[in-house]
Amino acid sequence: MLEFDLVKEQTELLKKAFEKNTYLSASVVQDLCEKTGLEKTNVKIWFRVQRYKRKEMQPKGEPMEMEEDEMVGDQ
Repeated sequence: MLEFDLVKEQTELLKKAFEKNTYLSASVVQDLCEKTGLEKTNVKIWFRVQRYKRKEMQPKGEPMEMEEDEMVGDQ
């Protein structure tokens, strides 16, 4: 399992990006890597974990809200 510690500034940048879109485009990954100093794999894993946490917190039987990009399959 890959583990890494984030500093507050890195976490804030990742959270802001996640609020805009829960899925990453290649350009967003690159931008976040440059801003945070993290590897692409770390950024992608962070987003995957956040999506999982969001899904787990969703009450059973309640549909998840989909973002526009997710509805058209754009990642």
